[in-house]
Amino acid sequence: MSTCVLVVLVMAWCLGGHHLAKRSRHFTEGSAACALGLATGLVLLVFHHYTGWSWVTNLLEFNAAGFFTWLLPPVIFYCGLSVEHERFFYALPSILLYGVFGTLASFAIISLFMYGALGFALFKLEDCLAMGAIFAATDSVATLQVLDRNTMPGLFSLVFGEGVVNDAVSVVLLGAVANTARAHEAAAAGGAAKDTIAGGVVFNFVYLLVLSLLLGAASGLGIAVALRRLMLTEAHQELAVITLLSYFSYLLADVTGLSGILALFVCGVVVSHYALNNVSEEGQAATLTSFRTASYLAEGIIFLYVGMDALDPLKWQGANAAEAVWLVLVLTALLAAARAAFVVPFSLLHNIWSADKLSSRDIVVVWWAGLMRGAVSVALVYYYFDDNPRQVLDRSRATLIVSTLMVVMISILGFGALTKPLLAAMLKGEREASLRDQLRTIPLLRWVKPGATSTEM
Repeated sequence: MSTCVLVVLVMAWCLGGHHLAKRSRHFTEGSAACALGLATGLVLLVFHHYTGWSWVTNLLEFNAAGFFTWLLPPVIFYCGLSVEHERFFYALPSILLYGVFGTLASFAIISLFMYGALGFALFKLEDCLAMGAIFAATDSVATLQVLDRNTMPGLFSLVFGEGVVNDAVSVVLLGAVANTARAHEAAAAGGAAKDTIAGGVVFNFVYLLVLSLLLGAASGLGIAVALRRLMLTEAHQELAVITLLSYFSYLLADVTGLSGILALFVCGVVVSHYALNNVSEEGQAATLTSFRTASYLAEGIIFLYVGMDALDPLKWQGANAAEAVWLVLVLTALLAAARAAFVVPFSLLHNIWSADKLSSRDIVVVWWAGLMRGAVSVALVYYYFDDNPRQVLDRSRATLIVSTLMVVMISILGFGALTKPLLAAMLKGEREASLRDQLRTIPLLRWVKPGATSTEM
């Protein structure tokens, strides 16, 4: 029954979400799916007497394990496959600046503020570090749907690349925090010193980042070699090999305690750059189309569940609603401040070495793109604070989960509703200027002064 409801919701979103996003100034496909999930959750809660309370709570509960196992991999792998190599690698220094060092800066600001202002009274240091990693994960989907990759390729590549790298770094950070917290608890139980949390997080982060990168690159090269040696001739066989071997790299990273997201993204980039050259044209088309479809459906399901999970009654019953409300207000303001704290100086650094200069409006677009939080933050908060769904949560952990859900909903439905009109107004001049530049490259549309020769145009 739950599967039937989910299929019906995804069908409704596929049929109507695209049209709503095209015709509305305030909805994107992601926010439309989230709103549909929220409305479905309200209907289920109102009519729970007819469906049964346990069935409703099971349907509204976000399954973090299913998210990481089935829904996130096709999204991440398609991000790697769809990378425009020339633009991506040209902007790679700036992408790494924002995606790695910007994420670390956001993590440090959020964690230190939460622990310094709130942690002594309410939360442990480990919980504050985890929240910093959770809220360091941004969701730039709404902004990317407004940006035009043809008229603003540099800005699009920067926002897209930062978003993907940011998600991977955030997951690595949370994994480093979790590993350090477990080691810290074990050391405390054995009577060892308890002053190595910061150093442990740094060591674990570097360890996970480097090994995950190497695993993803090795997997992608292995797929390229396998396709070349096997010399398959059927498109479905080539697609099967790419799918299974790439997913195996994700599972292998997870089993060995590394970052599956980072490994899978790097694997996708390497497969796109090397492996697809070893398959037929039909195999290339089948691979790109299949993963684009899988990514599209997975994103829709993710946003539907984010909307439904915001109304999970079990989490709200265990949380302190008053603490959650003011924590949401603090976190929302903190996210904006932390984003601005590194975007402005990093943008100035970008303008020093890059030929594609960022204007003041571009800097605001980059800042706005990183304000929103999405499904990755929801999955990470459950991964860390609710790793055993059958166990009753303590009040502080339930409050942190509820606060995260509220921030994500405000981000998707609130900030997301402002994204289209705000960015359309800000980028209108740049689009017109870019269009004029493109028209000037067409000989028949060049304007020639009377008496001027063709060389003077």
